[in-house]
Amino acid sequence: MKSLDQKLGRIRAGSYTPRDFIIADAKDGDMGGGCTAPGPRRDGGGELTAYDPSRLMVGILGGGRGTTHDTFELASQAERAGAQVALFGRKINFSESPVDLVRHMRLVIEGELKGAEAVKAYHDALAKKKIRPDRDLKSALAITEPVLEA
Repeated sequence: MKSLDQKLGRIRAGSYTPRDFIIADAKDGDMGGGCTAPGPRRDGGGELTAYDPSRLMVGILGGGRGTTHDTFELASQAERAGAQVALFGRKINFSESPVDLVRHMRLVIEGELKGAEAVKAYHDALAKKKIRPDRDLKSALAITEPVLEA
């Protein structure tokens, strides 16, 4: 059984914990039951839509790229507000290291790091891999999306 199926099963059963929070690439075929991107699947199929919508809250779509802190803060605030799934595209795909970004998002969602701590840890991970960040640390620490400051 895929971990996605297990997470969705726990969400559906009402036994959700932050470890079950689903971070998905908005273009990921698994999230649409194998439908290809781009373009919507209009027949109501797909793994997410197969579950009772009253028990599954697709909380957020990623929006624009923003800063690294914007990304972590959006995921954190959404989970605290009751979201159980986040569909991100640009925030993950345009990052310097998508796997490291998602790993740090998960640490924030699960309460192991605060957003600013995760930004610093992410930059450290990039440095260890000799990946030059798109933004310097000070810029990456900024929150630029006004809704996240409310």
